[in-house]
Amino acid sequence: MVSLDLELLWGYHDVGINDVLRGQCDGARVAIRRLLDLFTEYRVPATWAIVGHLYLDRAERDSQGKAHPHHPRPVYPWVPGDWFDRLPAGDAASCPDWYGRDLVEMIQQAGHPQEIGCHTFSHVIFGDPGCTPEVARAELQQCVTLAHALGIDLKTMVFPRNKVGHLGLVREAGIEVYRGRDVAPFGWLPTSLRDQGTVLSRVLSVPPPPVLPSRTPEGLVNLPGSMFYMAATEWQRFVPMAFRTLVAKRGLRDAARQKAIFHLRLHPEALVFGADRLFAGLADIFDEAERLRRAGHLQMLSVYDAAMQYLRPASDRPQ
Repeated sequence: MVSLDLELLWGYHDVGINDVLRGQCDGARVAIRRLLDLFTEYRVPATWAIVGHLYLDRAERDSQGKAHPHHPRPVYPWVPGDWFDRLPAGDAASCPDWYGRDLVEMIQQAGHPQEIGCHTFSHVIFGDPGCTPEVARAELQQCVTLAHALGIDLKTMVFPRNKVGHLGLVREAGIEVYRGRDVAPFGWLPTSLRDQGTVLSRVLSVPPPPVLPSRTPEGLVNLPGSMFYMAATEWQRFVPMAFRTLVAKRGLRDAARQKAIFHLRLHPEALVFGADRLFAGLADIFDEAERLRRAGHLQMLSVYDAAMQYLRPASDRPQ
């Protein structure tokens, strides 16, 4: 199972946009087309969690140029000024890293059916106190409305930066499943050491634990991630591809043996630099998944379908 956070520059506007991020987002369309071709080749029904603003081709502005003047704003201590201050004036043609209806349509028209999920309207961090219920409700409603206009029924939620929050409002919006935090091999480490733990798990070829969905008190289904497929920039470029793929393939085999789920997650723009190496790694992982599928040990499912299937009584599941 594969889930992707599709956000372009919305994913970084609150923490700072540098030249590397701009380069990644500028090349994202090529990477997304290449991913869709790969998913078609291996018959992978991936789940694309898309920032709702990407459905637009321009932003509503008031007479002073303020973007989305009627939309409630989150207030975070690390974000100076207004939440939409970093959205440049322009439209989809002049600001393609902020608008992406063409990407939504590309995914809808993929050669193998894909699921489209919710990633909030403007990459708001739901799990932080700066996101009030009013903000969360508006973010969800905007996504649902924009998706419906393109014939998309949102059933799966991926929280920006995996910061889970406002689950009751998520359920009220008609969403049934969300991607929970990864079940990491070194999950007991303090947050400040998690990145180092991830690198260590790759070096030691420690497979990610298989995951299973569970119901929450709000009536949602939590389906955690297993492994994040890293970029090849900054410190991540020092992680050899063989370590990444070996860990993933071991995770797949463990999940198949335990009749559980291996949930790979990634960012499309992270595949722009070092693309050939990163795509070759994905193909290697999918080769193993296809081998297990042909042997009858594995299915390829979207996040929503996997969550629904695994919560059926065992006697009702496809064998």
